[in-house]
Amino acid sequence: MNKKIRTIIVDDTPVAIAKLEHDLKFFPEIEVIECISSPKAAVKSIIKQQPDLIFLDIEMPMMSGLELLENIQNGVKEMRVIFYTAHNQYLIDAVRTSAFDYLQKPYLPEELSFIINRLLINNDSSDSFSKSFQQFVKLDDKFAIQSITGLMFVRCQDVVLFQYLKDQRCWTMKQTNNLTCKLRTNIGSKELLSLNNSFTQINQQCIINSDYLFSIENKTLKCILCPPYSDIGETVSSRYYKKIRNKLNIL
Repeated sequence: MNKKIRTIIVDDTPVAIAKLEHDLKFFPEIEVIECISSPKAAVKSIIKQQPDLIFLDIEMPMMSGLELLENIQNGVKEMRVIFYTAHNQYLIDAVRTSAFDYLQKPYLPEELSFIINRLLINNDSSDSFSKSFQQFVKLDDKFAIQSITGLMFVRCQDVVLFQYLKDQRCWTMKQTNNLTCKLRTNIGSKELLSLNNSFTQINQQCIINSDYLFSIENKTLKCILCPPYSDIGETVSSRYYKKIRNKLNIL
């Protein structure tokens, strides 16, 4: 008899958990060992039990599915992940280029069957969880980031700058399509700078994409961005100017 796939379901909605657990009983290869509604509790349980598979809701209060994966990536060796959520349909292509998969709520029985069958066929993947996770959050020039409305996949070249809103205590991301979105309040400047080497902090409230930097005025230290973003008037503070000169090799 083949070894069963030990599975944990993580979802903050009890009704969704009950349905998925019921439907998985029709697949003898799957053994649901635990259902968890608290992401914090899920982190401890997943590291302790080392399941073969988790069904993971992306959008949960206090801790998103992506944040949960960040917390367990050094504590889990081999594990498959199926994101299970009603949101972020646009993530499907990005998810499936990694070792992860995606099931959208509400799902049809044949959709669940398709996902499980694909899992069984590819269950011999040798990639470690940590490697798969890194492939997932940084796909080529794309990175994953949490806005207040959900998980986004964004290309570096589509970001002009990040600005910090003091009154709302959060960073915003301005994109080349002129859309601006608020980011989760737990995202700080260090996290933003680590996303791509082109992101450069010029003052306490602004991080620019240096690929769009045209010049820095000598006297005012005003940053001039390439058109059509030349009307954005951000100034480099003296605290960051030396760092910027070294990073951009300014003579």
